[in-house]
Amino acid sequence: MAPVRVFISYSSRDESLRKELDSHLSLLKREGIIDTWTFRDIDVGSDWRSVIHAQLEAADIIILLVSVGFIESDYCWEVELRRALQRHREGTARVVPVLLSDCDWSSASFAAIQMLPPSAKPVTNWRPRAKAWTAVAEALRRIASVPPTQGLNGVEPKAVHPESAVQRARRLAGDSRARKVREDKLRHEGVNAVRAEAEAIYRSLETKAHEITTSVPEICMESGWGDDHCVVRLKPLREKVYELSLHCYQYVDGYDVENSHLNVRLVFGGMILPQERNMGYFGDGPKEYTKDQYKFRLTPEGQWLWSDPSSEELLKSPELADRLLQRLLQLHDDIEAGRVKQPRSW
Repeated sequence: MAPVRVFISYSSRDESLRKELDSHLSLLKREGIIDTWTFRDIDVGSDWRSVIHAQLEAADIIILLVSVGFIESDYCWEVELRRALQRHREGTARVVPVLLSDCDWSSASFAAIQMLPPSAKPVTNWRPRAKAWTAVAEALRRIASVPPTQGLNGVEPKAVHPESAVQRARRLAGDSRARKVREDKLRHEGVNAVRAEAEAIYRSLETKAHEITTSVPEICMESGWGDDHCVVRLKPLREKVYELSLHCYQYVDGYDVENSHLNVRLVFGGMILPQERNMGYFGDGPKEYTKDQYKFRLTPEGQWLWSDPSSEELLKSPELADRLLQRLLQLHDDIEAGRVKQPRSW
């Protein structure tokens, strides 16, 4: 028997909670009962709107992760929710709202559908939170075992007429407008947005480095930045550790803004500029420890964010700056604890 296809609709602001849910659905997926899909599964270079539409049409269960961010998201609300409820009323899919956090949802179009967790108590209000996710997973196990023509409690979904040509035309016009808005935003704001957000990271790194040095006397950080790069140096707390540095510089693609990215390197030692041409080291010069690229993304909600290469989590510029400084501090700790070895020449 093929697994039940589960589409998860949510705001990117709730990414961490979505990952918690995914972890608690692991057994259902291992047993082949369900197969989940989110917009994070879209391949690079794909027409994401078309892919989302196809997955939404193919889903047997559509989970709505309800929060302020979900309600605020035009795409979640106007596109995904609207079609999800149509399919729910037609009986071709089941909509399962899951309340993540406190928000005003009582008059929403999905309010008549039984909300999870039990008693519509928000997931973030449970202690421990795992109890809420367990209740959600158990409910999904029951739902996945019910034939598609029945509702959550075995009740036949309310019958409605199929989408008319006029309704389909309206949906087409709405999708077309949304695509144009996104394309215009990429074309007219994209290049400036990359530069502005990169500068926001550099300024944030400088501010946070100064704050750390001021509040923790043992740690000395120096930061400097220019139009297209930033360097943060961490002086060693002990002789055992050599000077470490963090280097960032942006690549701006004027033809395809979402091909733009932030290059980030952690380096043993220091250097003058972080450009690629200066990364060839010889003798006792600085040596690269890690190299990552944070892709620049325009979310369905119209936010400019950075994609973490390891987790694909979308981050705002100040959040990314904080994460990068934590990586720099962690490298020092790993060296001092013997978990990471420095180049032999040191």
